[in-house]
Order: sequence, then structure tokens, then C-alpha cells
Amino acid sequence: MNKEETKIYQKAWQAAHKERKPDYNLKWRYGMAPHAYDRMLASQGGACAICGRLESGKRLAVDHDHVTGKVRGLLCNNCNICLGGLENYLPQAASYLSRFTPRESEAEEYK
Repeated sequence: MNKEETKIYQKAWQAAHKERKPDYNLKWRYGMAPHAYDRMLASQGGACAICGRLESGKRLAVDHDHVTGKVRGLLCNNCNICLGGLENYLPQAASYLSRFTPRESEAEEYK
């Protein structure tokens, strides 16, 4: 089979087995069995591990450490995107925010 035939075959297989793709991705990307995902989801009350929001009609994203590959929890799309963007800059972001947190005496100036 050449590359083009392989692509056609893969698209046809994926279209015929849509229900199996999420399970395949769990195993391939995270080494996680579908029942492990379900247990983790149940332990989080079916909600995002950060904000507690329930995702309707969508699966929660698997959050993992990119260095070790270890799964940390399940996140809604918003928290997953925010955490992914902030992960490398968290100490700098905390430092930045602490410089601009008004103290009680300063807060009075802004009223």
C-alpha cells in the first residue's frame, strides 16, 4: 500500500469506528485504559479538577506532565488551555501579580 492508499484506508477505518477513537487515544497518548478514565472522572465528581465545571457533551481533557507523562487529572477545555499556556510561566506570573496586589492602605487611594 502506498501513502495515499494508507491515508484513504485510515480515514475509512476511523469513520467506521468513531466510537473507538477516544479509547484508542487514551491508551496511545497516556497509557490509560477507558475504565481508568471513568474512575478518575467519577473521583472528580464528573467535573473539571480545577474549576469544578461540568462539561456537557464533551469529554474532559487528560492533563499530564509533559516531562514524566504522568496523568494529573481531567480538565475542562478552558482550564486545560490556560494551564498549558501558564505551566512554564507560573512563577513569573505569580511574581507579576504580587507586585500589583494593592495593600489595604493603597486600596484606599483608588476609591
